[in-house]
Amino acid sequence: MKTSKTQQLRLLLPDEWIPELDTLARARYLTRLGLIRFYLRIQMNEELAKLPKLFEAQKARNLARKQLEAHLDDFEM
Repeated sequence: MKTSKTQQLRLLLPDEWIPELDTLARARYLTRLGLIRFYLRIQMNEELAKLPKLFEAQKARNLARKQLEAHLDDFEM
């Protein structure tokens, strides 16, 4: 039998968020925790989809920095 592994986190929220969270959870027929999981999964999927572009941008910045450093080294000589 396949068992699912889970981790536990403690999440502290501002008091003023609780009524809003309750309202949204009731509207979706979810628990507060279920609603938090729902939104967290959506946001994680969006961020994961952006990773390739973020990595490419990081590579481009690193390449530009290396080229600039090489140019400055040549200029100083």
